[in-house]
Amino acid sequence: MPTTPPSGNALNALGLFFCINLYFLIALGPESFSLSIFDDDGAISILTICLILATQVFVLYEMAVATKVDHRMGWVLLAYILQVYVMRETDFHRSFTATNVTKGSFYLSADNPFLEKLIAGTVLILFLLALVYLATKYAKACLSALAKRTPWAVAALIWFLLLFLSQLLDKSALNDAQDLRIKNIEEMLEFSAAIYLFLTIVLYKFGRGYDLLGARAK
Repeated sequence: MPTTPPSGNALNALGLFFCINLYFLIALGPESFSLSIFDDDGAISILTICLILATQVFVLYEMAVATKVDHRMGWVLLAYILQVYVMRETDFHRSFTATNVTKGSFYLSADNPFLEKLIAGTVLILFLLALVYLATKYAKACLSALAKRTPWAVAALIWFLLLFLSQLLDKSALNDAQDLRIKNIEEMLEFSAAIYLFLTIVLYKFGRGYDLLGARAK
């Protein structure tokens, strides 16, 4: 019996086609869409947030049905990471400060209240500890699943690459381009990454093959 369902990775390939085709239609179409769709309060940004939240719902469900304490802890930490992810996507820090709380300047500046630094710092430290814990515990299983081209692992890799590329573009001169079709590539990559984040949990939940805990999924 094959260990890699062809339908799963076909879905990964179709996801890329969807993202590329959507951007092609929006950016090059004759005013079929307004490029404001990529604004912070535009439809693409809202859909990105909804996809992350939908992924978190699946993760919380897995937490609820987990039978082992350490597995449940893993899902709890993943849900927390996704919470920070979606808060970053919504620029939630602007609710109490205009400074990016992921930058060292926020904590070094005397203008920022100590309580704000304490809350933001605690959130980020817990985020990093959760990442380290999950990476230490599940990295081997994830790499093994990826080597077998298991669909959920392939989707996770695509998510990571898209998100990484979006952050590179965010820091590049392209992000300041006057042509919105170029400037909005970064937002489209973030949206595409969110699609693959959602695909990862869906393929993990409903797919077959090598699961995260190191056993064959039934």
